[in-house]
Amino acid sequence: MHKTIFRHVKYRGFVCNQREFEEICMNKRIIVEPSTVKGTYEPPKSKSWTHRAAVIALLADGTSNISNPLISDDTNTTLECIERLGARIMKDTEKEWHISGGRLKSGCILNARNSGTTLRMMMAISALIEGKTKLLGDSSLDTRPVADLADALQQLGANVDIYYSDKEKRRIIEVKGKITPGKVRIRKLYSSQALSSLILTLPLLKGESAIIVDNLLSKPYVKLTLELAKLAGAHIEFSEDYRMFRIPGYDKYKPPKIEIPIDFSSIAYPICTCLLSGEHLQIRNIRRGTFQADEYLLDFLPTIGADLKFSDYTLYVKGPSNLKEFAINLEDCPDLFPPLCILATKTNGLSKLYGASHLAYKESNRIEAMYNILNSIGIKTKKRNDGLEVFGNVDFNADFKNISDNIIYDDIYRKGKGKGEQLGEHLEEKLGCTQEKRQKNRVKVDACRDHRIAMSAFILGMCLQDGIEIENADCISVSYPKFLEDMRLLGAKYHLV
Repeated sequence: MHKTIFRHVKYRGFVCNQREFEEICMNKRIIVEPSTVKGTYEPPKSKSWTHRAAVIALLADGTSNISNPLISDDTNTTLECIERLGARIMKDTEKEWHISGGRLKSGCILNARNSGTTLRMMMAISALIEGKTKLLGDSSLDTRPVADLADALQQLGANVDIYYSDKEKRRIIEVKGKITPGKVRIRKLYSSQALSSLILTLPLLKGESAIIVDNLLSKPYVKLTLELAKLAGAHIEFSEDYRMFRIPGYDKYKPPKIEIPIDFSSIAYPICTCLLSGEHLQIRNIRRGTFQADEYLLDFLPTIGADLKFSDYTLYVKGPSNLKEFAINLEDCPDLFPPLCILATKTNGLSKLYGASHLAYKESNRIEAMYNILNSIGIKTKKRNDGLEVFGNVDFNADFKNISDNIIYDDIYRKGKGKGEQLGEHLEEKLGCTQEKRQKNRVKVDACRDHRIAMSAFILGMCLQDGIEIENADCISVSYPKFLEDMRLLGAKYHLV
């Protein structure tokens, strides 16, 4: 008898067999079933740190060592771009990169794909090079504004040409250097990534430069950039409000040794899931003081009633919790907006998430995306220009305790019928939720090919009696490639269709 063997392949950071790979490519959908989380896990490393460390390694004269980098779609894109620009990359293991830089190539074509950080960093680096560099990305990246950075580079003498190519059906950005020292004023900053890009490149100019920013955004990301630039030997002076910067120039980056900490934006999803419907979580290797904006989450959640304890670099989360309504200014930490929108549904009143109008310029318009998702399941929300107001006290009518052991296996992962499946069917009857009924009532939502929207929809689906179907969800590996694997190990039930 002929037996079909499905080989294992890696797709956008996920390890899956050939059949799953074909299904993901065709439909890019995830069906999430009602479930809960409990257990211990170690979160992924920081995307923001990894991007900046790789860029500094390209600009440094010598070999930099980067330990525990995040391996994701976005960080791989940055590696490809710096390699094209002249970096030599050696990987002892996935946990250790050795990057030799110091020389920049001209005439490169750089594809930033879906990564806004990569695009903006590469634009600024391209302006250091005599000659023309061509940059492009995917259709999502085409919608993200770069006028703030383009104008700043032009103030320093670069020629930046932005146009849409009918042939390539993409926005093309051509940067022709070489910039010279000078004064830059940014009147409308769309993303702190533009400012971070200038902070990393201007120290290499042979003369003093200054940056003035009229509307600072996401201050912690700027502080992180300054800290890593200082680690590599840059001398940068700045005002207390981070709106004025004096950069003496004449610096040479020394190749640093950088150990990447965990990513605080990524732990928001399992934490919020636990507070909504979980039992308990232990999150290991949590170190504070890493200049990440989303560290604020650990200070904020206890103020609304979340049961969080921190001991010996381990975070203990107990749920579900009786949460108070809240008002939070997300100007400095906009990545927390999507998961906190979900958490707001279970508070005991009206919660206000505000101060983040720049969410409109992310991989999607995240204000619009979360408004649409919450409204699709009947949650009352009010849209603001800078966020959302979410009415809490939502009853999802799901019995979480009886299905927390995740014994009803998904079709893709079942290896045959047996006692476990029969018990799963018994639980389905006990809960009064047949598969047919779930399929009929299950809400479909669009992740807008935005990784943070997809992960937020996922944790929402775990709370719904009929689960949720997420379309355009093959984007999670942009920032958290092991998200599905980690959530499954913690008890989440889902399958790919």
